[in-house]
Amino acid sequence: MFDSGTHLLGALLKANLGHEIMRDICPNGDIGAENTWKDDYHCYFWKHEAPQQLDRLLDTFRRQEAAAGTRRPLVVVALVRSPLAQLAGWAKAPYDLQDCVSTNGLYNTGTPQAFKPRAACQMRGDSFAGLTGVWNEYARAYDNLSNRVDDVVHTIVVEYERLVLNAEPVVRQIAEALGLHLDTFRTIEADAKKDGESHGRANAVRSIERMLYLQDFKPGQSLDAGGFGTKRAVCKSLDQGLLQRLSFVLSSGGNRTYMADCE
Repeated sequence: MFDSGTHLLGALLKANLGHEIMRDICPNGDIGAENTWKDDYHCYFWKHEAPQQLDRLLDTFRRQEAAAGTRRPLVVVALVRSPLAQLAGWAKAPYDLQDCVSTNGLYNTGTPQAFKPRAACQMRGDSFAGLTGVWNEYARAYDNLSNRVDDVVHTIVVEYERLVLNAEPVVRQIAEALGLHLDTFRTIEADAKKDGESHGRANAVRSIERMLYLQDFKPGQSLDAGGFGTKRAVCKSLDQGLLQRLSFVLSSGGNRTYMADCE
């Protein structure tokens, strides 16, 4: 999904695996193309592809491998983020979700209809049941893919919060899945994203630990529909099972599920 930490993960992998290895394992553009890799971490296909397209794209990879007579494993790394934090991010920078943000009246208009979690919206031709539908469909697709028995595709679901708070185990897990050995770990404290609103690791940790993104849902703030319970409507529209299952460990050692956003 947009605003889920793809730049951070890509930068961490590059810092620990090196540019040459990243170019080999994460080609940008056509499979096998030379000199096409850039630091935007689109590997084989666009990293924000809609979940409706995922099976088609993975089937394309399988057919290409079969035609080439190879059986290389494909490691799919899918990032998810606590949904209310995700929506707060999209309100500030909607990217290709502009249609979902503007047509659904995400911004405060002082009416109870100002936020419609299930109102239909589109991104590049794919339809979603509103912004919460975007989060639901992406997260469900990743969850289903990670639970699927597949001898070619290996899926790792990474919570953005886990990546920010304790990146080393995540990077080592991905390296191991790729058959690579990681001697030492290099962290990233500065902004991983060179454009848009990125504030470095310290601010990201503070926002996660203190749940600062929930301030945008308070009465009178950008994601409050005139005090008519936007947060409640959002939470009701989210996949409750995923909210309970997706979790991360805080710096203090406690475990927090995504359901904590809605409590």
